Amino acid sequence: MSNKLFVLGPPDPEMEEIERVVREQGHQVAYASLMNKRVRSNEAYFATGVLGQINLSSELIFVECNVLGLSADHKMDHHSPGDPGYLCGPEQYFEGSSIGQVLNFLGIEPTEEQRIIAAADHCPTQAYLGLCPGIDPEKLRVWRT
Repeated sequence: MSNKLFVLGPPDPEMEEIERVVREQGHQVAYASLMNKRVRSNEAYFATGVLGQINLSSELIFVECNVLGLSADHKMDHHSPGDPGYLCGPEQYFEGSSIGQVLNFLGIEPTEEQRIIAAADHCPTQAYLGLCPGIDPEKLRVWRT
């Protein structure tokens, strides 16, 4: 078992793909929680616990969440000032997205679908306008449908 523990924020299509990849790579997964339930979007940065086992010697990677009392070794996010992907524009949609940050961290080359997921999550309006390099707006529409 890997010594990396990915603590995931609220579920959405991007987070589901992140979890799938992380588990496929043999890493541990836990979920940020509040009142013993996985956090929702409006609670992700105010989590008070984690659902799942935590080995405090694990390398902690927070993905779109914060957990009171725990310090992340790495943070993968793009929603708030100071997040690694916050200042990335549509031309850097992949590096800006959380899935892109996770895949880069793990040294995994993205699939076309993962690139679409990244653009859809990080900057959907710009992706629909064709401003994200390599993203076909029609393929994005089909995926979102």
